[in-house]
Amino acid sequence: MRTFQTGDLPAIDRRLAATASLPTPTPLEETFNMLIACKSAVATFPLQVMLDSLATTHQPATWATAKGVCRDFMRVKNIGISFNCTDRDMVTRLGGLKLNICGRPFPIREYSEYSHLYWIDLTLANDTQAEDVWTYFDNLASHQS
Repeated sequence: MRTFQTGDLPAIDRRLAATASLPTPTPLEETFNMLIACKSAVATFPLQVMLDSLATTHQPATWATAKGVCRDFMRVKNIGISFNCTDRDMVTRLGGLKLNICGRPFPIREYSEYSHLYWIDLTLANDTQAEDVWTYFDNLASHQS
């Protein structure tokens, strides 16, 4: 803050001071989306309270080490806390780790390249074959193109 109180700094120095705490930009292909599965905490607490809890309560050493490569925390309604990790090795180490959020343990889901895909529930007859499902969706896709 003292940097801004002295009025004799050049504009470039003020800009550097203002952006010093921002994370280094990372290419999209080097970020890995992860999720803390904490549905009940998300339903009860605002994001800031949960992030404060993550920062102030006792957490596993792996989480403390990973803080520098985790960013972009977002509250996902009815699911948990989504965040990006920029270190592939740390992604592997974080998967399955349990964190304490507001007094309760919640796991970080294992990373999957397919986590961004949508899943649907189907109610099918007992005699339905996998090929029938494939054919249905294949025909549906061909009609849309």
